[in-house]
Amino acid sequence: MPVWHERTAEARERGDLVVVGLIQEQHPDRCRLFLDWQNIDWPILVDSLNRSGVSAVPLVWAIDEHGVLRHTRPTPEWVLGTFLETAWSAPQGPSVEPLSCNEAEKHYLEGRYTESIEAATKHLAEAATDASMLFLLGCAHRARYDAHRTTPTHSGMHDSDFQAAIDAWSRAIEAAPSNYIYRRRIQQYGPRLDKPYPFYDWIAEARDALRKRGADVPRLVVEPEGSELATPVRTHDLAETDDREPDAKHAIAIDELAIAVHGVVAPNPVRVGSSFRLYWKLRANEGVKLDAEADAPVAWIELPNGFTATRKKRMANPVAPTRTPVERTIEYEVHVDAAVEPGSHTIRGYALVPICDDATGTCKLVRRSLSREIVVRAPK
Repeated sequence: MPVWHERTAEARERGDLVVVGLIQEQHPDRCRLFLDWQNIDWPILVDSLNRSGVSAVPLVWAIDEHGVLRHTRPTPEWVLGTFLETAWSAPQGPSVEPLSCNEAEKHYLEGRYTESIEAATKHLAEAATDASMLFLLGCAHRARYDAHRTTPTHSGMHDSDFQAAIDAWSRAIEAAPSNYIYRRRIQQYGPRLDKPYPFYDWIAEARDALRKRGADVPRLVVEPEGSELATPVRTHDLAETDDREPDAKHAIAIDELAIAVHGVVAPNPVRVGSSFRLYWKLRANEGVKLDAEADAPVAWIELPNGFTATRKKRMANPVAPTRTPVERTIEYEVHVDAAVEPGSHTIRGYALVPICDDATGTCKLVRRSLSREIVVRAPK
């Protein structure tokens, strides 16, 4: 975008050219932050469901004043030369019908995510490999997950939606393996070995630059987590530093009721010889809250034979200093060796979580067990 913004500046200032962007982001407010940072003032349209049907990005389309698509891969030179200098004639055929919505899309675009999930699920019962509907189902599950966990009354009702989104997006890739949009969505939350680039590592730089300018910094509804900020790697690093078990003597009191735990695996299912991202989502149940002033929660895991991780001990992701944490996330990068037998395997461990009692204000550290079944399939 910055290249096109710079090259088309004069034509846009003269009023000869209008540039409009189209993004397939699940969280479009991140795009707004990027635009403010780069001083880009185009209007940006949001197509989170990929209703435009694109399978690769970036794409540039040249549309004339009559609404006719004249070029699908123009260069800046062609746009500033041939495109602007040609007197394009109006089309003689019938006008294009507006893009209609199916029931699941309509509900999603109106913010009714539960109804969207229900409509998509009903459709998939008869068309299980409809890739676009599978992708929509994943978007709806993730949107409901985000909408619920960012409310003050977050109760964990839809904690399973994150895994449901990963599962639906994984099925979409199975149905349409060459679709760039579908693959990037899984890679956004998946392991570092499968990342083409860090997705949102620019956010801290953008915020810092806007503050130095004295400009407003757009608030993100959902902060990117570890996987979304992580730098790609090309080899599985097994080095372990300061990987001592945090409660080897079982000195911390066990409390299985104070903290709700939900494990998420991305992608899902896992393939033999591949890597995956394991998320532990920790949320305080009614009557307690996470202690924002104490050290971050820490997890320790024991892996089945043939499973390896860079570290068995991991700290929770940091949270924005302006926010009170409703939940904390701990992420692991796990590799499945080629010799692992397909089937069900279980990762177990525990988390040490600082909590405070709402009634008494008493704060303490508790131990909560962790367990997540991993379904491993043979390589494709």
